[in-house]
Amino acid sequence: MMNSTHLRNLLLAAICLFAGVTAKAQFSGSADQYPTTDYSSSPIAFKLSEIATALGTDATTLGTVLSTYIEAETPEALFFLPDAEGNETSAPSADANGFWMSATGQRLNYGDGCYFYASPSVDAEADEFAFYVGQMPGVMQVGDVANATITLKYNEKAVTFALTLNVIAKPEFNVPEPTVIESQLQIVGSQEVVVEQYPRGGYDSDPVKVNVAEALSLLNITEKAALAENLAVVLYATQYNDGDVENGGGMKKDSLTNTSTAGAPGWWVRPVQDSEGQLTGECSAAGWGDTDRFFVEAFSYNAETDTLQCNLGQYPGTCKDNEQYFTNIYIVYGEKAYLIKYTLKILEKEQGNGLADYTKVGEQAYEVTQEPTNDYSTKQVTIDVETIATALGCEVSALGVYMLDDKDNFGGSTANNGGWWLTNTGTITSWGAGAAFFIEPATANDWSVVNVGQYPDVLKVDDEVSATLNFVNGTNYYPVTITLKITEPQKQEFDFESVETRSFAVQSVPDASYTALDLITISPESIEALIGTTAPTLYGLNNDSIAAIKGIYSNAYSCDPKPGFWLAKDGTVSTWGANSPVGICWVDNTTLRFFQYPNANAVGDVFKTTLFLVNEETGKMLTLNISLSIVESLEEKEVVGEENIVIPFAQDEIDTEIDLSKAAEALGVTASDLLDSNNYYLRGMAAGAYAAGVNCENGLSFKTDGDFDGYGNLYVYFQTDGDKVYMSSGSNDPVADDFNVKAQFCFEVEGKQYVYYATLASKAWADGIETVAADSHKAAAIYDLQGRQVVNAQRGLYIQNGRKFIVK
Repeated sequence: MMNSTHLRNLLLAAICLFAGVTAKAQFSGSADQYPTTDYSSSPIAFKLSEIATALGTDATTLGTVLSTYIEAETPEALFFLPDAEGNETSAPSADANGFWMSATGQRLNYGDGCYFYASPSVDAEADEFAFYVGQMPGVMQVGDVANATITLKYNEKAVTFALTLNVIAKPEFNVPEPTVIESQLQIVGSQEVVVEQYPRGGYDSDPVKVNVAEALSLLNITEKAALAENLAVVLYATQYNDGDVENGGGMKKDSLTNTSTAGAPGWWVRPVQDSEGQLTGECSAAGWGDTDRFFVEAFSYNAETDTLQCNLGQYPGTCKDNEQYFTNIYIVYGEKAYLIKYTLKILEKEQGNGLADYTKVGEQAYEVTQEPTNDYSTKQVTIDVETIATALGCEVSALGVYMLDDKDNFGGSTANNGGWWLTNTGTITSWGAGAAFFIEPATANDWSVVNVGQYPDVLKVDDEVSATLNFVNGTNYYPVTITLKITEPQKQEFDFESVETRSFAVQSVPDASYTALDLITISPESIEALIGTTAPTLYGLNNDSIAAIKGIYSNAYSCDPKPGFWLAKDGTVSTWGANSPVGICWVDNTTLRFFQYPNANAVGDVFKTTLFLVNEETGKMLTLNISLSIVESLEEKEVVGEENIVIPFAQDEIDTEIDLSKAAEALGVTASDLLDSNNYYLRGMAAGAYAAGVNCENGLSFKTDGDFDGYGNLYVYFQTDGDKVYMSSGSNDPVADDFNVKAQFCFEVEGKQYVYYATLASKAWADGIETVAADSHKAAAIYDLQGRQVVNAQRGLYIQNGRKFIVK
């Protein structure tokens, strides 16, 4: 992150430039925010009708266009802004098809260099269009300003929006040291608010307001304006104990917490029991999960009305008719506290009459088969919506689609794009306990193609589940029944050949969010040289039990942006959840992007996995051994060069000449420095991580699997003879003629690494590599093993026409 002074100077220049743009912008606005450590946002709002007029259309039409854009998985070009090179682009990079940007409004991918984002939002009923703007956490500081000009093109016309985000200082709020033990609090007052709701299948919530004038008076809090901006400092919830039963698990702790587990400030709350194991009706703060009952989140305080407001909603499908729960939230000010008891009363939903008053005008039925899944993979069903619309006497766009819940009422959507999660009897439920499968449109507002999939590990072979979509127009309806049959898995046999193994040791700090980190980059040229394609398919490994059924390799993608996997602790392909600490995606055919499941990793953890980049036409694959170490602070490592070499081994030592000049130049030292016995620049790699440095005189030892090991049978050290440098290699045991394994080592100098991808091989295998003069390989392009075209091949290993050869 650039320093604040430099940023302000940069922005000052940008503002001068931006001033000229603003004069041309039909619409401009700004938002003020405090420095953030999260992705909270603020709206910059405009009149939808005014924008529509400027574009020569009406608000209803424009609202539909904008809604479609926001919800689309791959939207059509609508909004435009400059990219980092100054070229106009419309490629989204943020939520709601918005944009991450530099401080001066250049569109960027999420990551380094980003300062803020702007995501579009539309509310046609309120005649409002807005850009929600927010900061890259921890980047912007008080006094910083970010600007952007975004152009909306529609109806062969264009309007521009000049957006400004100002980062301002929070007002100071002096708070005495709080008492955070519930039993030690001096309770100065209390009140209860009762919220009545029917059981819900979604995360929709109700605003709940409480007047806290008495509370603030009793607590002697007078800095009300400052309180409004520092509310999280004084709000506390009781804590759920999720430890072992012997240690109070399932009960509540005596200690309070102000660490949010829902929208901050806010908490998910879970039922607690007493010492006898009986539920008390009280709920305490816990992480999000299907044993929670409800949430209170997004607390805010209005100093003018003395009103404390939050949103209260249910964990979908967990609350039942006539149940009642409560949670205690405290305003803590030193030793004093004021208690607000939020009680959720679940009403009994009345039995509906379903479709009794509707007339059926036709019906369709579809059947789809799928193997049991441990992920959310889908099968598609194409529905004849044209026939349905004709029977109902309307256009396809006018069709309403409904499903019935367990009370025979039309139920709200509980899945993506307006679809539903369903029980094994075909009634609406929510994601989580009780869900068996889902039906949802492949594209929002388009029911011509629907995706059908399973809740992981619920349905078994020979299970059969059905549900009915009801297409409605007026008082007529047209039911479409979709049946999902679970079939015996077919084992997949893969005939892949690994032509190269690369090992990567990367680091990250523990993460409490889903921060995306692009930690590994592989050039398309390198991949093409090795496996013959620049667009490989990503595969991971199934665990043993799944591999026995489905095969060793998996492309069941579970992490976005796809292709990507959430990975279990043993590195095998899994699904999203607390037992999958790391997610890795293959982005733009160049980059491995890492995610951590929030709070799943701690300093000292080392996560290891193996992934594969496969050319499915030829079966050739690049094997990637990856080690992610969770550290307290990051050590900067930079790979400044790479080289592929073959090291021959036999029981008699073999001397192989090696040129260290490239490595030395890239590292900023001399070859003599690398060879100096006082410099421990040489590092071997074991299980994806480089070991401590050694000197070239002592050299490296490897096990027969290619891992660096001080007691390995294969050894290599460096020695000189005049101006020439040799690798002297040998084996303590006989070496089979067909022996060859991949290994990796590097020279590291002040955080810079020059990496050698080595093939450790028998002398017979090494000699078997085609060895010819370079000038006999001029008929077709020659590449080194990094994919770079070579005009004049010198000593080394190369690729031509998909074949490796060595020039000696």
